[in-house]
Parts: sequence; C-alpha cells; structure tokens
Amino acid sequence: MLYYASKISNNMAMTPEGFLVCRNVPIARTGPQKYAAAELPIDFDISDLQTTDVVTVYRAEADVFDPSAIASFEAKPVTNDHPPIGVEIIIPDNATKYIKGTT
Repeated sequence: MLYYASKISNNMAMTPEGFLVCRNVPIARTGPQKYAAAELPIDFDISDLQTTDVVTVYRAEADVFDPSAIASFEAKPVTNDHPPIGVEIIIPDNATKYIKGTT
C-alpha cells in the first residue's frame, strides 16, 4: 500500500490532510465473549432466552483468523463502542451517528 503520511509511531501515521492511519490494530478476539441476547441473531419465538439474558459466545482461533472472516472487515465502519442496547443497531441509514473511521 502506498500512501504519504508523517510517522507518529510504528503503527500510527498522520496523512497530510490530518487523518490518522493505524496499522496492526486488533479487530476481533478469540475465546469466550459475553453478549446480551438481544445483540445476537436469536429467534426468541423458539428460544427460552429473554432479550436481556447474557449469552457466552465462543470464538475459535480458526474462525477468527480464517481469511474470509478477516476479509469481511474490509471497508467496514469503526465505532467508539456500541450504541446502547435496545436503542438501535447500526445500519446504513444511521451509521453516520456512530462512525469514527473505517477499516
């Protein structure tokens, strides 16, 4: 990749226009992770779960580091945390309220 920027650190640079470019940023992690049931694609009509229940999801290294999984992050928006649970999910129509950058 070719771009012109002033190096801030080994993983950060500032473009002439003032945009921050970050490299080697973790975008996912492996192992058990807790989610509110409402954050997951669960059909509550056939589930004993409630939307407020906490669910542990295990992400295996083979899944997280699969090339297709990594490619799925390409050009996706980056936010500073999630919107509050139950308020809204990020979709193209409201993304500008939350986006802080792109991958």
